[in-house]
Amino acid sequence: MTSILPLYVIIPNWNLKQDTIACVESLLAAAGRMASAAESVRILVVDNGSSDGSPDALTAAFGERVEQVLMRHNTGFAIAVNAGMRYALTHDAAAVLLINNDTILDGDMLSILKETLEAPTAARIGIASPAIYYWSEPQRLWRLGDRERPWSPIPVRIAPGEAAQTLIEADYVTGCGMLIRREVIEQVGPFDERFFMYFEDADLCKRAKRAGFRVACVPPAKMWHKVSVSASREKASSAYWRTCGRALFYRKHVRGGRMAVIALYLCAKAAWSVLGFALRGEFEQAGAVLRGIVAGFRTSRAQEAAIG
Repeated sequence: MTSILPLYVIIPNWNLKQDTIACVESLLAAAGRMASAAESVRILVVDNGSSDGSPDALTAAFGERVEQVLMRHNTGFAIAVNAGMRYALTHDAAAVLLINNDTILDGDMLSILKETLEAPTAARIGIASPAIYYWSEPQRLWRLGDRERPWSPIPVRIAPGEAAQTLIEADYVTGCGMLIRREVIEQVGPFDERFFMYFEDADLCKRAKRAGFRVACVPPAKMWHKVSVSASREKASSAYWRTCGRALFYRKHVRGGRMAVIALYLCAKAAWSVLGFALRGEFEQAGAVLRGIVAGFRTSRAQEAAIG
């Protein structure tokens, strides 16, 4: 496939200015190792209505090296990233790399992604991810990706043992670190904005695969993730959106008898979560899970007809 350059790296931020600054510093260092290609890596922070002075702090720290799109309020991950992707595509991006602002890039991550995804073996790879490790435990793998299995209605995580490979075929990779070629966005569209956060990445991977693109993980490319830093500050809302997104994803993509099995699984999973929260006295979170499962299954027939 074509080059991934110019590459726009899109970083959504909501009230995590210090984490975002650290992320951008690691990104600039990684871009600097790309020699003559460094100038083709552009950094875009989409600020989701932060109240901690993030935009000014980023300008003070990096000046024009970091471009910014400012949202008026917290629109959620999907809408913010879509705003960033529109900006990137109008500025001639060949690909976009989405990274969480609570991540740190390995110095060679961008170079490895470029080399791997521009090789003949990368034909039709439309979405790719680095290997993602825990920031607090740098040698412990957090995510490579997920695969669908004929014997399981729910995707299964790719085993850590596969991290020794140079390229891994997947069905899903995470938006925490997701490179998307321009052709994917143009052919299948951006994120579905009904997913406020969670499962918008899985939905895009699903649509890309159906359109004939490959999804892959590139394990030699590495990053570290301070897992759930933003979500941990909003436990009830995180529980709501995760539960809602999971139900909406399967409602959107699964039909027939298989959906009945998945619906039972999702309801059982939600009930188990509610019980756990209730036993710990976390009744706000328990209520959020109940509301989330109802909202996720409330996709209208008109919406289903529109999304196919």
